Amino acid sequence: MNGVRRLIPFFAANVLFASGLGFHSFLYNFYLDGLRLSPEVMGRAAATWSLGGLVALLPAGRSVDRWGSKAVIVGAALCASAGLAWGAVATSAVAIYASSALAGGAGVSWRVAQAPVLMQLTRPDNRSRLFTLDVALLVIGGAAATALSGALVSRIEPAWRVPRETALTVVLLIGAVVTGASAVMYSTLDLGSPIRRTVEARGGWGGIPKGAVVLVALSGVWLASLTLASPFFNVYFTRTFALPIERVSWIFSASTIATAVLLAGAGEIATRFGARRALALWLALFAPAMWGLALASSVGLAAVCYLAQSLVSPAANPLLDQILLESVPAERRGVVSSWRQAMASAGQILAQSLGGTVLAAGSFTILFVVAGGLGLVAGGAVAVVAWRLARR
Repeated sequence: MNGVRRLIPFFAANVLFASGLGFHSFLYNFYLDGLRLSPEVMGRAAATWSLGGLVALLPAGRSVDRWGSKAVIVGAALCASAGLAWGAVATSAVAIYASSALAGGAGVSWRVAQAPVLMQLTRPDNRSRLFTLDVALLVIGGAAATALSGALVSRIEPAWRVPRETALTVVLLIGAVVTGASAVMYSTLDLGSPIRRTVEARGGWGGIPKGAVVLVALSGVWLASLTLASPFFNVYFTRTFALPIERVSWIFSASTIATAVLLAGAGEIATRFGARRALALWLALFAPAMWGLALASSVGLAAVCYLAQSLVSPAANPLLDQILLESVPAERRGVVSSWRQAMASAGQILAQSLGGTVLAAGSFTILFVVAGGLGLVAGGAVAVVAWRLARR
């Protein structure tokens, strides 16, 4: 019970951290579009975000195992705030890519430290529920951030009589301040101590099962399929259905709220029927949702399919983390968490760059069909390996 109480302010700080990133995620393509930059630049900005994360991953994992999650999380919040603020005023390609790399490295370092904190502060009987609750709260915070960011842009532009580009910059800077505020909150929390190595691990993988290594590698391919089209959903709704930014923000936020509600049920499914069964269920949902988006001829159908694909990542990722970290020694969780994020970032770098190229040369339909096909193959492989690892 004490661990659960300690998690409440931790969850609140997580929401603060992620809200600033939510402002950036929703608005940044509009900001770049206002600078008259092409979809290739949008894709490369997303790719350099992942590249920054890839560079920071191994140091972040080792730092978690050596100095504890708190030091990593506080540092990540400060760096993320700086990167988001820089990106809000960047106008050259070099500055855009550099700020994305800084914020991306900080964001991934933050994610690396999350699962080890939850492993220390939860018990096996409530772990699936609390892992999923953490994601659900982040989803709710993301919904609020998306709705608020879109509304602020729409209000500031006429009220201050400034161009849309200026309004976007102001709101992006507000997001950077919100993320920076989370560093203050994290610094006051007890997030557990580094786990000391008591027995020297033997074997080439330092006590880590080979099945866990395979699962880490496959999860990178699967996450690439989720990332191939994700940077372009906001542009998809504005270009395909001629919707204003504020209306797109409401579609995104409504979908996010629905996802958070559904995640409460997802946690119960995993608790009652097991993490591996629940993981297989969510993995199977992605491909049909993406193909539905490719065929959608109305805003309503597109919004439903967007909701379905949006549910996959927040429902499946905490279960994947749980299965992985339960299979490895406690003193190696930081490293394994960083490996998983490294594979995810590597896949995302390729996927985001390719996604922008496919969109520029083809269409949203082609992009969504390719993403769904890759997700079907990679998700099936992840489900099989995770099932065997969890059974052992």
